[in-house]
Amino acid sequence: MAEEKTEQQIIDEAKNLLQAKDFGSAEKLLQDALPKDQDNSIKNQLYRTLTEWGLFFYDKADYVLAIQKFKQAATLDIDIPEASFYIALSLQQISKYEEAFEYYAKVPATDTVYYRPALRNMGLAYESMNKPNDAIKMYEKAIEVDPNYADAYNDLGIIYNDIGKYDKAIDYYKKALEKNPEHKYATYNIGLAYEKKGDIQKALEYLKSSDSKTDLARAYNSLGNIYLEKQKDYDKALEYYMQALAANPDDKFALRNAGLAYQAKGDITKALEFYEKSIQIDPGFTDAYNSIGNIYLDAKTDPDKAIEYYHKALSLDPNYKFAFYNIGLANERKGNFDKAIEYYNKTIAIDPGYINGYNGLGYVYLEGKKDIDKAIEYFEITLEKDPNNEFMLKCLDKAYERKGDTAKLIQLLSGITEKNPSNIETFRRMGIIYEQNGDTANAVATFNKALQYSQHDDKTKSELFNEIGVVYLNKCQYDEAEKNFEESKKYDSSNVFCIHNMSSVYLKIGRYEEGLGLLNDCEKLYDKKIEQLQLAKAKQLEQSERSDSTGRKLNPEKDRRNN
Repeated sequence: MAEEKTEQQIIDEAKNLLQAKDFGSAEKLLQDALPKDQDNSIKNQLYRTLTEWGLFFYDKADYVLAIQKFKQAATLDIDIPEASFYIALSLQQISKYEEAFEYYAKVPATDTVYYRPALRNMGLAYESMNKPNDAIKMYEKAIEVDPNYADAYNDLGIIYNDIGKYDKAIDYYKKALEKNPEHKYATYNIGLAYEKKGDIQKALEYLKSSDSKTDLARAYNSLGNIYLEKQKDYDKALEYYMQALAANPDDKFALRNAGLAYQAKGDITKALEFYEKSIQIDPGFTDAYNSIGNIYLDAKTDPDKAIEYYHKALSLDPNYKFAFYNIGLANERKGNFDKAIEYYNKTIAIDPGYINGYNGLGYVYLEGKKDIDKAIEYFEITLEKDPNNEFMLKCLDKAYERKGDTAKLIQLLSGITEKNPSNIETFRRMGIIYEQNGDTANAVATFNKALQYSQHDDKTKSELFNEIGVVYLNKCQYDEAEKNFEESKKYDSSNVFCIHNMSSVYLKIGRYEEGLGLLNDCEKLYDKKIEQLQLAKAKQLEQSERSDSTGRKLNPEKDRRNN
């Protein structure tokens, strides 16, 4: 008869099995021995085995199985919060934030290992839920627990950067560096904040200060982004992306961004080549699949193929809002308006703060479903979230015009001019609406107000005086019309519309010779203008492959957080 194993022998055997990753055999051995456990040593080893098994699944991103094992460990009632912490962390990875909070709450404030990161992780969860104020409270609480917690200062910087408070963000990044001069991301993030502020020189200074191979690649990548997004200098952007790849050939972001630069240059073949390379580095790179989908939707005008790639991105990340939005846009372009609405709604369900989802719904209701009231509802939601969204203002303008709601339209345009008095085009639009509705006094007053903000722009002044002249011409007030057309011509002698309108005045009041002379001048100017328009049209056609006729752009990813 085999000699019965001692507790220590069982524990040693379980440890060997654990080292060999034979978790199942280790668990069975310990479960069988549990009834004979005298001093909780077997239970403690079982807890360690189940926790290690959970971490094994967590590292493989199999969070559901990880949660199962961590929960098994938690039922053993060992006075260690590790299992609760990792249950919460796994739930957070699959966006089950409320449930995650319940488990983070089980980590006691007295725990010196898990309480501080639990607070920080709750902050990250609140950020993902688009609740920046709650996130700030968690980060501040983490700093109360540990005033030297550099990562929490960095996280506060990221939040303030995201909500546009760049100076405050920079202050927090600098505090992170005070606490940890070797902090991996703070210097880099200061550079990004200066980029957002528009201080490109400062941004370059900080981004170039990284020393490590990975950080250097990241810095060059960010420098490339400045030239790609801000300067629109695609060749210069590519220079920096290539330097990033020289520092780290496996930098998937630099590869993908090089693809974006080539796509902006119109080199679709090269763009696809770099997107595919980034996928070779990381087959789970959702952003690259999304970018390939964008090429098929725009440059290759193949929405079905584009949708295939967007679904590949969603198979990797079921909460990838950009793919949901782009599937909506692809269906909108196909004329599948109900399907487009379904996917725009899915976008909003994932991120209620994502304005492009509301933008898409408004546009599809306006142009596709012809439901103006519904379109206005979504456009107004977008403007509540982003009052300076110029495209949305134009959409709402169009919707009110189609509805014939002049009062609402004037109210909208007045609000825009109050916030931005230098917006001459909005004044002009408002003046035209007044004129079309027979309100001469307000039309002239609005155009005159616009003139106050066009002090140094002769072309704009010429156009505005011409608009005032048209108001008087349509009211048969020819003296006032002539006076304003003369002013218009004074600021731009080649304003063909002004000259044509002046000829109309002369013909109306019987000054036929002068009127016909101006018409001859118009003919010459029109010929010249047509030639210029044809050249401009030819240039536009060369670039049409990479333009979006709706005025709305496809959504790439945002590699915002760098830790």
